[in-house]
Amino acid sequence: MSEPYSAMAQFQISRSALKSYLAAPARPTSQWSDWSDMCGREDATGQQDGLPFSLHGEMDFDSVDRWLSEGDYRWHLRDILGVAELPSLARFDYDADTGLATVVNLTVGAECFRNPLWFLATVRGAAGYVDDTGGVAVIRQYLWGGPESKYTMAVLRLERGRTRFLHSADDADAYSDAVRRANTACNDIGHGSDRLTPDDTEAVANLDRI
Repeated sequence: MSEPYSAMAQFQISRSALKSYLAAPARPTSQWSDWSDMCGREDATGQQDGLPFSLHGEMDFDSVDRWLSEGDYRWHLRDILGVAELPSLARFDYDADTGLATVVNLTVGAECFRNPLWFLATVRGAAGYVDDTGGVAVIRQYLWGGPESKYTMAVLRLERGRTRFLHSADDADAYSDAVRRANTACNDIGHGSDRLTPDDTEAVANLDRI
């Protein structure tokens, strides 16, 4: 049985740099050698030792690399937004005043870690374009059974020119802050989803306006 994922990324980037990022060809997962540093945490217990990479399920790098071999980052973000169960559960926003880009998809259903891996690889491509403030990406899984069964699978830190996975214990403060940011972004879109009709494509439209 598949379980739904949520994916969130927020990063600081100028509009001109965002345009350059979106137009750049996507890079394969092999551009990063630290995937085994991915570490999660069960949110209900707040356990600090982390869920190891091996428990994330099948890492289908070959399939994701086939996807990434085609198109630029705009194309991939458009497709990532498009896999939401309802368009109203996906969001792309860019605040020109603050330079904050936000990508959220609440319903990424998958039997393995393929779609979340695709999301993380796509977001990692922004590292060469972000401002000094950088940003974060968070992958969470919502197990059947309610909010108490929710757990965080990956927290990625974006910095200018590089990315790294945060550890739930070694980077506890930054890790928790990223999860709080993901909670806020996901709650905002979840509570506002009734404003949109199932045919609404606002997220993709916002992306294409950049």
